[in-house]
Amino acid sequence: MIIPSGAKILDLQGKTVMPGMIDLHNHFKNPQGVWTQQSYKYLADLAYGVTTARDPASTYDAFGYAEMLGTGQMLGPRLFGVGYAIGENFLIINSSDDA
Repeated sequence: MIIPSGAKILDLQGKTVMPGMIDLHNHFKNPQGVWTQQSYKYLADLAYGVTTARDPASTYDAFGYAEMLGTGQMLGPRLFGVGYAIGENFLIINSSDDA
């Protein structure tokens, strides 16, 4: 293999290199209607190697946090929120009109 001139060479002997982890079931539970400048929950995920997260039962605020993370206004993993969960204690659908 030919290494291009000027390439940064790292000595990783004895180290493990892996891609970022994806957490598909993470409940960040940020307070509704309160926008923090930086959430420690997102920083903790990054510290543990989570670079992408999905909150399967988030509030609609998760979409705003995803925008803040995506634009670099806040540090944390790439976030995918889905809005309120359907079911007990969340969004209840009792009829076709509710749906």
